Amino acid sequence: MDFQRSLRRLRAAALLPVLALGLVACGDDDDDGNGPTDPVEPGTIVEIASQDARLTTLVSALQAAGLDGSLETAGPFTVFAPVNEGFSDLPVGWLAALLDEDNEELLTKILEYHVVAGEAFSTDLSDGQALTTLQGADLTVNISGGTITITDESGNAVDIVQADIDASNGVLHLTRDIFVPALDVVEMARISGYSTLVSLVETAGLTETLEGDGPFTIFAPNNLAFDGIVAPEDQAELADLLTYHVVPGDVRAGDLTDGQVLTTVQGEDITVSIDGTDVSIIDANGNAQTVSATDIVGSNGVIHGLEGVLLPASTIPEVAALYGLSGLVDAVTLAELGDALSGGSWTVFAPTNDVFETLPVDGEGNPVVVNPLLSDILTYHVIDGEPIFAGDLTDGFVATMFNGDEVTVNIDEGTGAVSLTDEFGNDVNVTATDIQASNGVVHVIDGLLTPSLNLAEVAQLNGFTTLLDLAAEAGVDELLEDETLEATVFAPTNDAFAALAEVPTGDDLLAVLQYHAVDGIAESGDLFNGQEIATLFDGEIVTVNIEGDVVTLTDGQGNIVNVTMVDVPANNGIIHVIDAVLLPPTPPAS
Repeated sequence: MDFQRSLRRLRAAALLPVLALGLVACGDDDDDGNGPTDPVEPGTIVEIASQDARLTTLVSALQAAGLDGSLETAGPFTVFAPVNEGFSDLPVGWLAALLDEDNEELLTKILEYHVVAGEAFSTDLSDGQALTTLQGADLTVNISGGTITITDESGNAVDIVQADIDASNGVLHLTRDIFVPALDVVEMARISGYSTLVSLVETAGLTETLEGDGPFTIFAPNNLAFDGIVAPEDQAELADLLTYHVVPGDVRAGDLTDGQVLTTVQGEDITVSIDGTDVSIIDANGNAQTVSATDIVGSNGVIHGLEGVLLPASTIPEVAALYGLSGLVDAVTLAELGDALSGGSWTVFAPTNDVFETLPVDGEGNPVVVNPLLSDILTYHVIDGEPIFAGDLTDGFVATMFNGDEVTVNIDEGTGAVSLTDEFGNDVNVTATDIQASNGVVHVIDGLLTPSLNLAEVAQLNGFTTLLDLAAEAGVDELLEDETLEATVFAPTNDAFAALAEVPTGDDLLAVLQYHAVDGIAESGDLFNGQEIATLFDGEIVTVNIEGDVVTLTDGQGNIVNVTMVDVPANNGIIHVIDAVLLPPTPPAS
């Protein structure tokens, strides 16, 4: 090899006089009299690569891995340098994943698999020769009819497109493709679009196991599959979920058959479903997840990609927790319904977390809606008996919920969109269907279904706790609960009562509360400007003012208060919300 390098140096030196004569002949009279210069020393491997437009991706990769500095050192090194097209031809997503800073160690492993210590020119290579790389694994040289190819650990034969590019610290051979060392299933998952799964595997402490001998077959949910999934915080529970995606042995796509049952490392079974070219995996709850990629082969097993997460046998509360419906789970726990929903057979219409976040809380953040109201509301979202799937729903279907009230199903004829109408005529949309649990099915909705509630319950649901506390103090709370009553209540908010200099007591309190109630139901559409409404406080008047969309009330002392919400229905009346307390003509004695 020293002779080869010396020969190239001599050839370069021999050319210099010729070049010099040419320069003299073509130049002007500015000859400075200097004699021939020394042979030009080639640049380092990195310098040469950086100046070659075919190697820009390689240079970026070396920089990302921090190897550019190493290949600037004395060496010598032999670098098999993949051209840009080689990187472009990697499977979709590989290059972006390798250049991600979280995968620097894996990128380094692959790049070092392209570097051999020492200087090996093409004339130094022989057929069948094994070259040990800096990564530790071998490359095999193949020479046939003067053509040199290099075979990597994965069995890929890669062409050398240009050999013997001399550098000051070694030599480069340009290759058409990338060498891939033996990568285990975790490494393959990391670069194949399953980074979320890999992160969870690390959290669960399973990395070392899945990097072991195996072999393993992994049914790997892609990153999108985990959107909306809340992984268990408990490490053992997380490991239980993840090992439900792992089958012992090397099971390739061609080995799968329709109806085949595979026992997972977790211990429970999954079932293969094949319909023509469509393959899916059915979990213990009956959820089918589509197989979107097959036979991603690693050194210790194989990966098949999934579009969803497989769940081991899980009750409705457990499924709700995994699907991020924490608001429902917390409410079920508060209402002490967890045990009931963990057994039996149920169809659950589950409001999203955003819906539960709109429910009122007290000054310390504690829920205002508690039992028995909370239990009544939650059981209005549940149907007892055989699960009702989306395909079972029909337009106009009336379902009797577990609390005894009814919900009506609506299906748009054009779009197929499904909505539900509650007892008060409110519509909520069904946004996800057929999330199966071991004891039923969950459908997700974007609103709260409101059962038949009386005025007191509606006030509680809307957070009017001060009004309810004062009604109890004045002894009229039972009237608000009386479902034979028909009344209109102008309900001050908690802040409205807090703004009073002093809250009245005794008969004065009763008078103030009665001054907020009207016999009969007066919906907003029944109100008109200048209307005088007789209240339950001795018929004293409240005057309605309407200007455009703004509705206000004038009380007996000339105060004007704003109506901020109208037509909140109850089964014994209606509520309009106001932002101040109405005061009757005779001020309280206090």
